Amino acid sequence: MEDIVVWFAEYGYFVLGFGLFMEFLFLPFPGGTVMGFSGVLAYQGDLIYIVNILFAGIGTSLGMSATYLIGYKLGAPFFEKHGSKFFLGPKRRQAVQKWYDRFGNKVVFVSFFIPGVRHFTGYFSGIMRLSFPTFIIYTVGGAFAWATTFVSFGYFLGPRWENILHATYPYLLPVSILAVIIAGIYFYYKFMRVRKP
Repeated sequence: MEDIVVWFAEYGYFVLGFGLFMEFLFLPFPGGTVMGFSGVLAYQGDLIYIVNILFAGIGTSLGMSATYLIGYKLGAPFFEKHGSKFFLGPKRRQAVQKWYDRFGNKVVFVSFFIPGVRHFTGYFSGIMRLSFPTFIIYTVGGAFAWATTFVSFGYFLGPRWENILHATYPYLLPVSILAVIIAGIYFYYKFMRVRKP
């Protein structure tokens, strides 16, 4: 944690944006921990809550998109031959395939909340030639949902966030998806009501 404090002191929001971008390219960067800690710093008044989410969401979206383009460009034959060198060997591909079979294209959104899956979903989506507009919609939505969840943990729980997060992590995915659905319904009806004559 001391290293994270030093990072924020020296680089501020850049830690979130660039760090999360590089995490998806296999830099050993503790994205969830750093986002939560950025929320704690916002709680203390050292950073701005919304700006944290903005940098985290953009960095994550760009990182996932970069892995999609790599997967799309190199294709399945390359990863079948060299995938193990990129931590995307047969077992990893089978694991991501299992989640794809379960959720379809929505796995791009869901994967952000699944440790060990989110880092490979972009590559796999590119290999499968998933439509880029479809991919980017789920990516941006998932990235900002993931960023909002972890930054909010730190912001609203303060220094206690890490202990509470460990206790509630098994329930994080269903609760986050439910929260996103409720927010989507709320904004949809609010928008439609505004448009009505």
